[in-house]
Amino acid sequence: MSAKRRNKSPHWDAIKSYWGQAIPCESKQCMVCGKTDIPVKRSHILAHRDGGTFHLGNIHVLCYHHEEVSEYLAGEDYWDWFGLVRAAHGLPYDEGRAKKCADRFIPGFKT
Repeated sequence: MSAKRRNKSPHWDAIKSYWGQAIPCESKQCMVCGKTDIPVKRSHILAHRDGGTFHLGNIHVLCYHHEEVSEYLAGEDYWDWFGLVRAAHGLPYDEGRAKKCADRFIPGFKT
């Protein structure tokens, strides 16, 4: 009997592939700060409790610190924060492409 997955979160590599052109990163790297030497988790952009899905367009890989901060942000506030922190770490980010990736799968989110 195979072990069941506890949730429906997509595989790390699928997340990297989906967001790769807009947000270049490694599969287990925080998409906000770029760190690879700390634990990361798959995190909903729109919280599951608020109607967010497990679709790749609603999942980012974040370190525990940035996941906690992101819980208090939504919509444009989330993307503004995301871009500012990536820029502060000198990381590339295609805001327009990222928002288009998310726009199709986050209920009520419009760019």
